[in-house]
Amino acid sequence: MVNTNNSGKDEETPKETGTGNVSQESDTPPSTATAVGVGEEAKEQMTAVVVTSFGALKNVKVAKRIIPSTPPNEKQINVKVIMSGINFQDVMARLGVMDSCPTPFVMGSECVGKVTGVGEGVTSVKEDDLVYCLPEFGAWAEQLTVSENLVWKIDEKISIEKLASTLPYLVADLLLGETILPDSKILVHSAGGSVGLAVKDLAKNCKVIGITSKGKVDKLEGFDSLVERGTDYVAEIRKLYPTGVDLVLDPQGGEDCARGISLLSSGGRYVLFGSANIVTGETKSFFTMAKSWWQVEKVSPLKLYEENKTVGGLNLRHLLKSDKKEFIGKKLQKIWKLMAEEKIQPVIDSILNFREVTDGMSKLHERKNIGKILLNFEDPKPVENSEETSQT
Repeated sequence: MVNTNNSGKDEETPKETGTGNVSQESDTPPSTATAVGVGEEAKEQMTAVVVTSFGALKNVKVAKRIIPSTPPNEKQINVKVIMSGINFQDVMARLGVMDSCPTPFVMGSECVGKVTGVGEGVTSVKEDDLVYCLPEFGAWAEQLTVSENLVWKIDEKISIEKLASTLPYLVADLLLGETILPDSKILVHSAGGSVGLAVKDLAKNCKVIGITSKGKVDKLEGFDSLVERGTDYVAEIRKLYPTGVDLVLDPQGGEDCARGISLLSSGGRYVLFGSANIVTGETKSFFTMAKSWWQVEKVSPLKLYEENKTVGGLNLRHLLKSDKKEFIGKKLQKIWKLMAEEKIQPVIDSILNFREVTDGMSKLHERKNIGKILLNFEDPKPVENSEETSQT
């Protein structure tokens, strides 16, 4: 299913302006990919998307980089990128509101590609294998060098577009956990985003209530109930489910934390998996960040104990750093099997030439997307007025 006519927008989010293509780069290159210096033009080159400094979309550039050396270092893998995705994590990394590496750096935190080289000690993949990668940064490039711990071989016969839509399903599966019961009542924020839609797709035997922006209410299908963001959604949901809900999945944070916990039924679970409420403009605002976290009420363990409620969190980036390759691998195999059997159907908002990345980031930032926004690194289609230059 491909949705292309999406005009919904969260009203509280100021507009960013996409440029139609990324600008040529003129700043110092990132350490994650070597720039083309004076006298190095003869070396084989690739194109990468770089953020040169934290802040506005104008800081997202396209630039030539020297292709990673072959073979890579020990336990490292070289991958030719086929398709990647744009995630809200990428917006936050660009703004500098998360623990990003110093600018400039190559952006992108997931991709599907083919192995072009393996370092000493690599045992899980070999050259020409199709793989799925979850690097912290660096995936928005024609080629990537990544640790073996962040690469998984793909054996199922699935379209590249679906494989590139894996991440929201991985997050959704981790959020739902293994103990969710049929007919459970699940409340998910950002219902029109890729994770919200994946939650609905995986939890078919449950009642899924979505909170979404006004422009998306009439466009989303398959939810048991939809509530408009910006309204008194707590009152609306209490009318629908007087005893509360069993699971609240919150990527917003801020004042939504206390609201979510208040909606839990006895035995219910609240999971925070993002802090989108701190992103309200094109640049980082320390006032907005402070206000968002000031609105988070202190949670009393004693009150949770008395009301039989559980509060937790999920930060996938940090989970990936904790030697969970086998655990994540089992989750991925489960998801890919469901995709191959067509038991789940990723919703793809749009597939863009990677040089159009700023349009995709702007759309995601403004919450206009319904489903996943993908970047095609094998698209031969030229982008009007797109320029790429080497760093000199």
